Amino acid sequence: MRAREFTEPGAAGCILYAEDTGRWGLQQRSDTVGDPGLWAAWGGGREPGESLEQTVRRELAEESGYTGPIKLEPLARNAKYVTYIGIVPHEFEPRANDEWKDYCWVELGRWPSPMHPGVAAALENVYIKENLAEAFNQPYPMTWEQGEGSYDALVKLPDGTNLSIMFNQDYGDYGTDEWAVEFWRNNSQDVTGEGDAQRIFATVLSAIQHFIQEQHPDRIRFSATKEDDSGNPNQSRSSLYTKLVKRYANAWGYSVDISDYAGTVVYELTNNLNENFADGKVKGKSRPGRVKRSGASCDGSVSSLRAKAKKYGGERGRMYHWCANMKGGKKK
Repeated sequence: MRAREFTEPGAAGCILYAEDTGRWGLQQRSDTVGDPGLWAAWGGGREPGESLEQTVRRELAEESGYTGPIKLEPLARNAKYVTYIGIVPHEFEPRANDEWKDYCWVELGRWPSPMHPGVAAALENVYIKENLAEAFNQPYPMTWEQGEGSYDALVKLPDGTNLSIMFNQDYGDYGTDEWAVEFWRNNSQDVTGEGDAQRIFATVLSAIQHFIQEQHPDRIRFSATKEDDSGNPNQSRSSLYTKLVKRYANAWGYSVDISDYAGTVVYELTNNLNENFADGKVKGKSRPGRVKRSGASCDGSVSSLRAKAKKYGGERGRMYHWCANMKGGKKK
């Protein structure tokens, strides 16, 4: 027991979940304790001889007065603290305590602010576990179109708008088979606030998976904005994508390189099998394909390409926008 105490974190807590309402319970720390005013889990330091779950139960009883039935499920862990989901049958009103000054029961993703950083990170796991499970099991149905150096996955969304997932081919410095992916909702890449970002990205991932299984490319690249459209104020689009891309890419046999460029995050997936043979390949000739056919060109600065994207509509404008994104996101 003594050895375990030295290796396990010294504190633990829980974010409550009420089965009767499906809402989540948090506390706001009082002004007389550490991290005053931040919304946090119910918990605290481990006493000698306690297990982590015993710590959570004791701290919850001391801070809220709750001693009823609770099921603890691990949610997040670091060297100092373990966060659990504390599943209780019903919402309850906590007993007053000098360690907290307010409490709440809220719906998933409607988290209060300001949030303790560690709890915010743990809640991202809640968001993915609870809110994305159904969405990622139900990507929207799609049809495919193939052109010279391009593949398009086309989706008709329930609101009548269109989702286009475009795969455009290029060759890398050593002749590697590389593809840039862009997805457009109703001819726009802007954050829409439509509230179905999870299922949209589930559909994008489904298209990428299908493309990988069919084409086995050496490398795939796409980007995501840091602007929030997830419905969760603590969860930007790029934060959501980072977690899920890592999870799915590994299952596909691809490694992930993530680069941060101001308001955009660029993801590059590399085939773990093919990358070992890149040195023996001959540098290939870039295939302009879709850009050239649209009447656009990737020549010029990123700012000039952005200006042309605004000037021209339709496919030509989209291709100028694509060129600007890829030129701005590629490593030099």
